[in-house]
Amino acid sequence: MPKSLGGTAQLRANDAASLVNVTHLASHSDPSILLVSVFSPAIWHPTSSLFGQQQSQLQLQLQQHLPRPRPSLQVYYTAADAGDPARLESAARALEMSILSERHQGRDPAECDRLDVYGMPLLEPEGDVVAACIEHQRREIASRPEDKDWYIQRYDVGGGDWRRALVVVTKEQEGWVVKHGARGKVGLNVVFFDTIGQEESGGRRRDFWERQADSVEEEEVLVRELKAELNWQHSASQFE
Repeated sequence: MPKSLGGTAQLRANDAASLVNVTHLASHSDPSILLVSVFSPAIWHPTSSLFGQQQSQLQLQLQQHLPRPRPSLQVYYTAADAGDPARLESAARALEMSILSERHQGRDPAECDRLDVYGMPLLEPEGDVVAACIEHQRREIASRPEDKDWYIQRYDVGGGDWRRALVVVTKEQEGWVVKHGARGKVGLNVVFFDTIGQEESGGRRRDFWERQADSVEEEEVLVRELKAELNWQHSASQFE
């Protein structure tokens, strides 16, 4: 664990119903930025062969004792309430259990990741928000120790365009659920950065590539594409 996080980490594993493991941290590169790290033990280590009370008891034990997945998906929550620890945890739980949960489907449990969700309330224009998140992520990557438990992995592979990826969520949580419990827009952007030898026409290198959704349906497509485009096997192999 990064040294700056040593006194602030609080493992919360008392919510058996949601089956989400939550750890409150601070950004290693900037301790003023909150970080909530979440994962779903029941997804990472399936227990489908067990039933009833035995399964529930084992799931709770998994919550309390399993090590954290080493691969991670880096997420930035930038709404006005992102600096509130309780609201950041609420956002992280919703992202893990609902909005970004499809990324786990069809993947080997050994490749499943955690979400590192940073709370960065930003009021800048949209392009500036993305640039600020990328700038912070580069500092975070550089400041994380070599300890594989907190290393931020790459996604690059031969023939790929980008080494890094992150998700930006811009809308406040009040709009995430609308009438009759249907999902509303969360303001989801998927951002790729750090190119691998690829250049735009005219010889100018792109700093990043942003995929932005304008509707709930487009957000769901982005999540499916995120799962398909990132090289999860390469990501997990960096921890072997």
